[in-house]
Amino acid sequence: ALRALCSLRLPEMVEYIAEPLRRSLTDPHAYVRKTGVMGCLKLFHLCPEESMSMIDTLYDMLRDSDSMVVQNCIYVLNEMMRDTEYGGMRINRAIMQHLFERLHEFSEFGVHCVLDLVPRYKVVDANEAYGIMNILDPLLR
Repeated sequence: ALRALCSLRLPEMVEYIAEPLRRSLTDPHAYVRKTGVMGCLKLFHLCPEESMSMIDTLYDMLRDSDSMVVQNCIYVLNEMMRDTEYGGMRINRAIMQHLFERLHEFSEFGVHCVLDLVPRYKVVDANEAYGIMNILDPLLR
């Protein structure tokens, strides 16, 4: 039902879509959360102001137990924040370390989403850069 509701591209529907989307992001079932995350992007295209209030929740969902939810969060955050000063989702060392640790859980799409973040990440020192290269080496063979 949520997917069908979000597929209606009518600005008049925003008030009916926003609250079910918020609830879906905390649902106990991963499929509902994943659908809710993608619904946030659809809402963003309809009404950016309404969906911007969900950005903090989407960042929190980067630690979700389901890898599909996490990779969709990366994609949606990058799309929603593409025109900001960061050129996509804001990343820091904690986020990147967490994503690198879970890289083996992601599908090819998810790995691609994480690899898109790597060039924008500012490493602290050469040791960290070498550590990232060691993590990514098996993926780039």
